[in-house]
Amino acid sequence: VATTTAQITNSANAANYKYLHVVAVDKAGNVSDTATIDLKRTVTVKHYQLTVTGTKPSTPFATETYQVIANTSFKAPVKTYTGFTSPTQKTVTVGDGTVVEYE
Repeated sequence: VATTTAQITNSANAANYKYLHVVAVDKAGNVSDTATIDLKRTVTVKHYQLTVTGTKPSTPFATETYQVIANTSFKAPVKTYTGFTSPTQKTVTVGDGTVVEYE
């Protein structure tokens, strides 16, 4: 079994691709079955606790990262903290560098 690593360069729209379909072709021209690879992007969710004056601090109270298939909807989880009102959950479409902030 041979393993090959390749860097794939796509168009400027590459952030919107969900899957990569891969086949192997040997020297005789025989084609293998197709393998489908989910193209995942990192989603960062930042949770801020506002000060008593309603000011957002420069540093989030908590940060989470998720690996999500590109160009799909993602419901960013909301955290609950005693003494704070939880925000409404946000749904985003995943692309390169998606960041969700809750205050």
